[in-house]
Amino acid sequence: MGDVMIQSQALAAWKGWNPACPCERTVRLCFEKFAYGDFAFEENPGGGRRSSLDDEVLRTAVEANPETNTRALAEDLGVQHNAVAGHLARIGS
Repeated sequence: MGDVMIQSQALAAWKGWNPACPCERTVRLCFEKFAYGDFAFEENPGGGRRSSLDDEVLRTAVEANPETNTRALAEDLGVQHNAVAGHLARIGS
């Protein structure tokens, strides 16, 4: 029951904030951490997996075939398509 209260409080707080505020999921995660006494705002080291995808390899593949899509690139490079999409967003392609 406590998790439901935390989530409803988080949703109410999120709806009352400016649109430039963090996404709803981020607010929910913060409320959950606060409920368990974790008030630290620092990033946790090691969060998420490191990608084996090299930005230069991706850039070369895109330049060789600019009409391709993320799924085709991912298959060619042997990685998940969301990794390709994230790298493309980061390198601005």
